[in-house]
Amino acid sequence: MIKHFIYYSGNERTGGGNENGDEDFMRWVRTAENVTYKTSICTGALLLGAAGFLNGKRATTNSSAYDLLNPYCAEVISARVVRDGNTVTGAGVTASIDLGLYLVEMLTSTEIVLQVQQKLEYPYYEAGNLKDVYMHTKGRG
Repeated sequence: MIKHFIYYSGNERTGGGNENGDEDFMRWVRTAENVTYKTSICTGALLLGAAGFLNGKRATTNSSAYDLLNPYCAEVISARVVRDGNTVTGAGVTASIDLGLYLVEMLTSTEIVLQVQQKLEYPYYEAGNLKDVYMHTKGRG
């Protein structure tokens, strides 16, 4: 059973370079240091980065924020989902379904994710293809 899992999404605080602007909020984000799985979608990766959770790791975010993410990680990858150890980042908000299905498969099995995918009526996820870089997109990486 998973005891520690955190998920950050992009919002009005991210994407404009002001991730560190609210020190109380960032202090709270950093309390997730010992969380087993750290995940984000869209510019939520900037929060992971500003907290220091992406140091030396590969990651992705919304393509409009690649330059903002670059200082926080070892490499920005243009892909729907990027996994580096127990840190998993997703691209723009539409990649959230891919990210969710990737996490279901990573934490359970291909059989389970196929059932979830069928119920979602989402034919685009490539089950059985758990790579660290899932679905490269045009652009970087």
